[in-house]
Amino acid sequence: MHEAEAYPLFVYGTLMRQTDNIMSEFLSRKATLVGPASMPGHIYKINFFPGATYDRYIPDRVKGELYTLSDPKIVWQVLDRYEGYDPQDEEHSLFVRSLCEVETPNGIWHTSWVYLYNLPVEEYPRIQGGDFLEYEQNRA
Repeated sequence: MHEAEAYPLFVYGTLMRQTDNIMSEFLSRKATLVGPASMPGHIYKINFFPGATYDRYIPDRVKGELYTLSDPKIVWQVLDRYEGYDPQDEEHSLFVRSLCEVETPNGIWHTSWVYLYNLPVEEYPRIQGGDFLEYEQNRA
């Protein structure tokens, strides 16, 4: 099994099933929802989408969902393009796909792929509480 296929995917924004868009529908067809999860880090409102940073040593959490992929090769091709990630040019990618530690509600940690925001975040508002969907609902 190729390295990219060996780990689940953690999503925290427009790929979550509740967002009801074409890419979240694609993911739901090509993956199985494990359940809710979180990772240590911060999440920011970038545009219509969020961007997250990872920091294993802080108490703040980014809330999202953990998925196992049924067809990783196809999923990575589609999602890398959607997330603006070029594995051959990570420096200029909007997001980078990184291995991070995420935790499920039962306290079990999983090594998982996460698309992390790859540009400076200082100019963007941080989403307090770490939940993009809740943030968007409260703004409506």
